[in-house]
Amino acid sequence: MDFGTLIGLFAGVGIIAIGVLRGGGDLYWFFSLNSVLIVFGGTLAAAMVNYPLKNILGLFGVLKNAFSSEEYDYQGVIGELVEKGEKARKNGVLSLEADLPLIESTFLRNGIELAINERDSARLRNYLNLEMSNIQNRHKMGQEIFFYLGAYAPAFGMLGTVMGLIIMMNNFSGGSVADLNSIDFDVAKKFAQLLGGWVWP
Repeated sequence: MDFGTLIGLFAGVGIIAIGVLRGGGDLYWFFSLNSVLIVFGGTLAAAMVNYPLKNILGLFGVLKNAFSSEEYDYQGVIGELVEKGEKARKNGVLSLEADLPLIESTFLRNGIELAINERDSARLRNYLNLEMSNIQNRHKMGQEIFFYLGAYAPAFGMLGTVMGLIIMMNNFSGGSVADLNSIDFDVAKKFAQLLGGWVWP
């Protein structure tokens, strides 16, 4: 778990909440279910128009990686490769088959398994390069989708704000004191909707 990401997320939300409360406001002024539907729903809908559904569903895994901290033991991997190489040189490549379930790295395990069955070093090298390229492309796709989510969200926040103001002005027809007093509250919620688009994701 990457606590830095969690601390930064909660600290950002907390600072905004403290600023609202110290200014004499209430947090519920800045929350609207309609705003959430327009900003989040519209942003996800726009993303689904531009990307395959399987990539959108894969965002949950990408988001999980943002809150996890995975450290790689490079020295350990190098040592394991040296050990497997010495064993293969002494006992043959087939002797590595028994060690496959013990290898944690999926990429390394697949590479050794292919080396057992594939004698052509050029084909083995091409396969491993292709596998690395596929991994990089999957990671880039997740990053790209989140980048465009960040670009779509402010647009839907602005759209929701304009829609809310149009509805509010259309409903404001009597011009009574009560209506005038309610305008400030409604305007605050509409601009909170705009703010929601700017801060997410």
